Amino acid sequence: MTRLEFYAQETLGAVIGHTTGLERANFNNLIGRYTLNLKALMDRTKLLDIVQKNKIRHEEMCKEAIEGFKTRALKALTDVTAKLEAGDVCDVNIHMPCPEDHTQDYARAIAMLEMTEQDIIELDEGDFAKLVQDEWDWAENWVRRHKCLSKTISNYASEKGW
Repeated sequence: MTRLEFYAQETLGAVIGHTTGLERANFNNLIGRYTLNLKALMDRTKLLDIVQKNKIRHEEMCKEAIEGFKTRALKALTDVTAKLEAGDVCDVNIHMPCPEDHTQDYARAIAMLEMTEQDIIELDEGDFAKLVQDEWDWAENWVRRHKCLSKTISNYASEKGW
């Protein structure tokens, strides 16, 4: 059962009380129309290789984003400093969040894959999106927020259609 199905069933149960078997079957049919309910079986070493490559790409994009952030932040601060030193009175409002590093998400997945004794790993749709397609819950927002800081991230955004 996916998280969506679980939460939806919990919500449905809370709304109408205890559901009957027929109500639950009808609800599962409705949910099934919107999710694939597929499972992918993957070789552990192949999956591990994919996640390690995704981690390396994220680390490289993160480094570039941080460098881009530093350049933009220093320019903004220099511009404000120059105005103030020239005697201009101006508003000072600089809000530039530092890029987040999600390397730990990859490291956790890699550690789990290295420690498991299974040779074949079963992935549901969400796991496949994260581990194989590199589409974590945070990924699209992260890319959109930081693509102005790095050419690599900008190209990745275009590649993903974000």
